Amino acid sequence: DGAMANSLGIDYWSPLSVAYSRSHPRLFFVSTYDAVFVMDHGTDHKIRLLSKVSGSQATSSPYFKVSLNQDFLVIGQFPNVIEEYSLLNVYKGAIPFLKNYPLYHYT
Repeated sequence: DGAMANSLGIDYWSPLSVAYSRSHPRLFFVSTYDAVFVMDHGTDHKIRLLSKVSGSQATSSPYFKVSLNQDFLVIGQFPNVIEEYSLLNVYKGAIPFLKNYPLYHYT
């Protein structure tokens, strides 16, 4: 809820979807209109904000989709672009941008 988001330093909270991966059972990825928030519920069951992915071409529209596996977070904003991020150091709060695949309006 909004109070939880404010306690994590999130000013605007309007979640659209939540994704998770069996490879990262403690993490959940919350998509909002312009960002993906990566959160850890940890062994102490307290929610922590690890990282925020925003300001990219893929998150510039609320019509993006999130996919993930053990090593990568992929954000697709069709028919414009697919972006790939590394999850290798996600528990340290680092989710570096790796690649941008322009789609040129092909789907």
